[in-house]
Amino acid sequence: MNAVAACESLPNHGMGWIGAGLRVRPPSSGYEGPTSGEHDTHWFIRFGKGWLHIVNGYAWHSGLPLESLLKTSTSLKVRGWEFGGSMVGLDLAGQLSDGRRWRWFGAPIAEAISYENATPVEAEFFDRILDSVCVHSEK
Repeated sequence: MNAVAACESLPNHGMGWIGAGLRVRPPSSGYEGPTSGEHDTHWFIRFGKGWLHIVNGYAWHSGLPLESLLKTSTSLKVRGWEFGGSMVGLDLAGQLSDGRRWRWFGAPIAEAISYENATPVEAEFFDRILDSVCVHSEK
């Protein structure tokens, strides 16, 4: 299982990163948010025609990617992650029959970061951002 770093242990203590509990380091431009809904908050990083979606909110997802992505994928990669022995989650990635890719990185209840229907170039860009993921925990 992969360990995820604490945002507080990163440059500037993870401030300026986007997200709530799960955060990523955004590019210097091309991102939007936060946008708040009734029970959730969203950030978006755009690249090409695709976007990386960072969401905090229990009403937005069920702790898994969309069922349609799981059903139509020609390949799946599943990894677990943990933070400080108190939080666990999944990192799922897939490829569709047309070569487009998707990825869902999240915790079972409220946090997720995902992209869908990305070209290989878009997926590589978003994956580099996902490599920076950290957990911000209130102390």
